[in-house]
Amino acid sequence: MELEILGSGEAYDSQRVNAAIRVSEGGFQLLVDCGPTVPQALWQRQTAPDDIHAIYITHAHPDHTLGLTTWLNWCESCGRTAPLTIIAPRQQRPQLQQLVDFAFWPAGRPLFTLNWQNSEDLSELGPWRCQTAPTRHSVPNHALWLGGEQGSLFYSGDGQLTPASAALLARADLALVECFSPQVADNAYHGNWPQVQTLVRKPGASLGLYHVQQSQKAALQPLITAVPSVFLPEQGDRAQCRNGRWHITRDAEHE
Repeated sequence: MELEILGSGEAYDSQRVNAAIRVSEGGFQLLVDCGPTVPQALWQRQTAPDDIHAIYITHAHPDHTLGLTTWLNWCESCGRTAPLTIIAPRQQRPQLQQLVDFAFWPAGRPLFTLNWQNSEDLSELGPWRCQTAPTRHSVPNHALWLGGEQGSLFYSGDGQLTPASAALLARADLALVECFSPQVADNAYHGNWPQVQTLVRKPGASLGLYHVQQSQKAALQPLITAVPSVFLPEQGDRAQCRNGRWHITRDAEHE
């Protein structure tokens, strides 16, 4: 299993791409979230129209979805023929459908097959076993756990973890978790460091904190320095999992 951090930024980050990752194994590629700045990050990596097999949307807030229209429109314009699956929370399908419809306006439908799947029902995807669980957010958000031959990955999306999503994190060899603030905040719909640091991790698992409020990132860094295997992922970082161990390569700009 291989991982690429396309972006780690919060909704209104002026320096970082919106939080998104690309996961691949055995030729299958999964994009997790697609905010407005994500398509450019994919193009910078010479991604071809048929490369992405599925898109998992954690929830339908704009910073996780607005890039769908641009990405799908580009795929259509560049001659995509491979089918694409979009996985998202069931009740947010109407909002996402509007973004998809606009991508293919005025023709009305794509020239390639577009399939929808509810994240609540996801158990398999490409080469992976999957489980999802809700977090506590202002709209339904479903964290994702992927298990492959070499190891496992957890991605929280937005929100404070519930017992169900925390249990998925505890089974992952690498966990990427939203940590919006370095201190306890009044906002109950976003993760914070005092809460995140209490989460139980699998022995040896690393913890990456993303979607950090831009103005608070400098304050969070010294708090995690003394905590083993906790880091702030940045766009361009890559990781590969072998035998349950993730080997992380930091982008040269952020080493």
